[in-house]
Amino acid sequence: MAKASEQDRARVFISCGQQQETSEVEIAHRVAAELRELGYEPYIGVAEQTLHGVQENIFRKLRESEYLLFIDFRRERLEGRDACRGSLFSHQELALATYLQLEILAFREDGVLPEDGVMKYLQVNCFPFSDRRTLPEFIYRKVQQHPKWQPHWRNRFALTVPPSAYEDPHESNPRARYFYIEVHNLHRDQIARECVAYVTRIDQHESPGTRTLELYEMKWKGVSTVGVSIPSGMARSLDAFYVYFHRANEAWLGINHKIVDRKATFEDFALRGPGVFDLHLVVCSANLPPYEGDFRLTLGSSMDDIGFERIGG
Repeated sequence: MAKASEQDRARVFISCGQQQETSEVEIAHRVAAELRELGYEPYIGVAEQTLHGVQENIFRKLRESEYLLFIDFRRERLEGRDACRGSLFSHQELALATYLQLEILAFREDGVLPEDGVMKYLQVNCFPFSDRRTLPEFIYRKVQQHPKWQPHWRNRFALTVPPSAYEDPHESNPRARYFYIEVHNLHRDQIARECVAYVTRIDQHESPGTRTLELYEMKWKGVSTVGVSIPSGMARSLDAFYVYFHRANEAWLGINHKIVDRKATFEDFALRGPGVFDLHLVVCSANLPPYEGDFRLTLGSSMDDIGFERIGG
């Protein structure tokens, strides 16, 4: 089976019990290994003892995940009932994952009260299991068979410099070279709607300090609209910057001229070399999480000196 790269694997948050005196921790790691075999990137939710830990680890990891795998292990028997309660912490993670609209696969150990915790309020179908020893293989089969569980996608954008990073359009006057950034929609089936992009920060290597920029929308290649749609699995290009042939040591960032009515703004988005500049970019949309990336622009004294590359993750 072809494996997705780590950057492209769908992330699965494994929510289950963590009792050290039982087999729960071992089972969680076996389940994680099965998910990796299927091409996913698993994370085992570990109970946190502080609010800071919950915010920094549990909440962040859930927000970053595409799927939740919920395992409801038996806890103590409920007084007056022929049933046990489930894991309180896992039920809290289930509630948050539902709010975040994650795809959920749920498994309940025999004996757990079916309507325990938040389960009575959610429309989540649980697969029952009785043998903990065979649970990882059981989960493997259910994940493999589920039509909505696919390992090769992310709920986010990706930013790249295309192989043909620039064009020299004949109609430009004065003559200029245009450089591009590709914005990829990695979502499995959602169209990214009302996409806009901003350069928010510039770091010049030869000059200490950071230039923080006002927010002006960047221009999408070939159109003048403020926002665009990007279908699932496809990409659109941004006008990253352009350089005039007769002033090859200057770059003008590609803000949308059709919506900017302040002449001084264009000077704010001009870079003058020779020098090396790191550009911090953020892409937002109506329905996908914001995504940030960094790019390095090198200017010299001629067009051949220009360099442009993606840096960081």
